[in-house]
Amino acid sequence: LRAGRDSSRRFVADDAREMRGAMRAGDLDMLFKAVSEGNLKTRIDTSKYPGYNANMVKGINSIVDGIVGPLNVAADYVDKISKGDIPAKITDT
Repeated sequence: LRAGRDSSRRFVADDAREMRGAMRAGDLDMLFKAVSEGNLKTRIDTSKYPGYNANMVKGINSIVDGIVGPLNVAADYVDKISKGDIPAKITDT
């Protein structure tokens, strides 16, 4: 009887892992699509994920932030320059 319960637990755990993986894949697809369409404020909702998965999703969001931040600075500078305002040199790294 115990072996049956252990097998059931593993089955449920495997299903839960598979579902979280599918959710992550769906959220990743949503994020990649949004960013490629220019929706640069879109991020994955980390509250849907527990533990390690939340950390991984936070890391993905941070990567997007690291790319989008400098793009926003550059866009702001281009906008200012187009209006005849020459901004100070960009010194952020």
